[in-house]
Amino acid sequence: MKKKFTEALLNLIAVEDAQEITVGSIDIYRKLKNKVPIRILSSNDDITQIKVGLGKAAFGILETGSIVENEIEYFTRVVSMLSDTYIVLLNRKDLLFSLEDAVSMLSRDISTYISFVTGPSRTADIERVLTIGVHGPKKMYILLTEEEFLNRGQS
Repeated sequence: MKKKFTEALLNLIAVEDAQEITVGSIDIYRKLKNKVPIRILSSNDDITQIKVGLGKAAFGILETGSIVENEIEYFTRVVSMLSDTYIVLLNRKDLLFSLEDAVSMLSRDISTYISFVTGPSRTADIERVLTIGVHGPKKMYILLTEEEFLNRGQS
């Protein structure tokens, strides 16, 4: 694991004033457990306590600035949707140019859960009061990496 990558994760933990990063993937946990303060989500009792979550995108789409998650593991999906702040790991070779390219890649291995995410959600009520992060994290960071966390096309 590259030193700069570990430093970037530690800096994000500090910026977000968190004690640790929460993951839902055992693969990511195993790769990072001796590098950064990390815990693996293992029960629904913990889901309201996710200050900073960490996961992996299957792809990044340059055209829209989106990430694509193709995940069937329940706790990995929970971390991506219920963290206050979500850090996404994206391998540089998983960058695609267009939405069409992503759909083509996904059509080869369709999961029951595919999510296209383009930053924190924004919604407003009838009085035009803006709320950020109603349908997911309030903040999202994408870390481009050369590190392999999972196979291409899986998050």
